[in-house]
Amino acid sequence: EGVGISCGSAAVTGAIDAVTVENNALRCHVIGGGTARSLCGSGLLDAVAALRRLELVEDSGYMEDDSLPLSGSVSLLRRDIRSFQLAKAAVAAGIRVLLQQRGITPEQMDGVYLAGGFGSYLDPDSAIAIGMLPRACAGKLRTLGNTALAGAAALTLDPAQWQRIRTISRACNYLELSGRADFAAAFTGNLPFPQP
Repeated sequence: EGVGISCGSAAVTGAIDAVTVENNALRCHVIGGGTARSLCGSGLLDAVAALRRLELVEDSGYMEDDSLPLSGSVSLLRRDIRSFQLAKAAVAAGIRVLLQQRGITPEQMDGVYLAGGFGSYLDPDSAIAIGMLPRACAGKLRTLGNTALAGAAALTLDPAQWQRIRTISRACNYLELSGRADFAAAFTGNLPFPQP
């Protein structure tokens, strides 16, 4: 979530979890209300997308001001934008390589399933706007929530599911992305933010 971000945190009380643009100004939602004390992953994603819409962050990731206040004592620093760029480029590059390995384009995907806290709360429009997810994913995203807990509960309540799990695991392939030339090229290509 907020690893490597100056005001970063998990999605806890006091964390900004959503940022929108209203009347050319940032509007932040804080978990639990009150004064913002930190910024979680979904809030960071929205904040960067909002700063791009306001043209305060360039395609290259450059931000003229060293620090931009969001709410309360929470600000985004230049280095936060750079850290975010590296993470979003890695995700986008991973998606590109996986699709190429399967021989399909983003347009051919039936759906994209997002799990976990971050996946459940991110704004798909923001993820697409900053280039983390392909534009062709619009309208295809489905959030699944805490799939690890749901899977553990299903196995506990129905032990017959173990055979299904074994079948699925035998059909899966592991793809190591680090060290691959195609991943490195896709990573570099995905560092800049797309045009709004």
